[in-house]
Amino acid sequence: MSDLLEFARSIHVQWTQNKLCEIDVTEERHFLDGVTLGRTMPLLWRMLQSCLFTVVVIQKALLERLLTSSNTTTNEVARLAVDTLSILHNLNFITTRGQYTVLSDYQYVYLSSVDLLASHPRQLDSFFKNLQVFHRGLLPVHPLERASDLFQLNLAEKSMLALSSTFCETSVLRLACDYLQAQAEPKLRDIREAAHSTVLALLVTQKTRAILEELLPFYLRLVLQEYPGHMNFSQFNLAIKTMIQASNASRSDLEGHSV
Repeated sequence: MSDLLEFARSIHVQWTQNKLCEIDVTEERHFLDGVTLGRTMPLLWRMLQSCLFTVVVIQKALLERLLTSSNTTTNEVARLAVDTLSILHNLNFITTRGQYTVLSDYQYVYLSSVDLLASHPRQLDSFFKNLQVFHRGLLPVHPLERASDLFQLNLAEKSMLALSSTFCETSVLRLACDYLQAQAEPKLRDIREAAHSTVLALLVTQKTRAILEELLPFYLRLVLQEYPGHMNFSQFNLAIKTMIQASNASRSDLEGHSV
């Protein structure tokens, strides 16, 4: 696994040193000529996709082997999950370009690692903290930084139950709200959808009453502003239902304590 981790880091570093990494996929037609768009870019991304697929297949084999071994310790499992997710994070600039996350092998590797790390909450919080860069209200301009934020939001949604309430309130919620309050534009579409999903996961898990009291009024105003321009009816309906359920659950919990 250490060799794969170093390989993924190397690809990530080399991509950061390429000027192409500064161009968002939604803006390529404004900055690249026809030959680059028609020939160079397709060849480049096919090569990077091949690297991603190869790494994922190897990761799946390693996961299956280690998880079926009776000699694997708890610490080794946690370390395996951290390394696997670190590799996927380093290659996230590739996955954000296509629908590769829906592939069965990728799903197996990603979700298995999330489940494994979720059983080690302390390591999970630590992993997030190592990834996180605070924006202080300013969204990152660089596509790679936004890709990292997208990875964090998706991971937070999947592992919400295992994350500490403090971390959710101070970090996850702040990151999601930064993007939800930003002006909707094509290059932020995927990450804003991920931010919506993360907020809904926060509401469903009922982390703390303080989070609910802060989040519900803000999110209700936001949803009413977003619909129908930037949110379809299904998304609007899900958001409203989730908020109602969260509010009712919080009220029931409060009444139960008062009795």
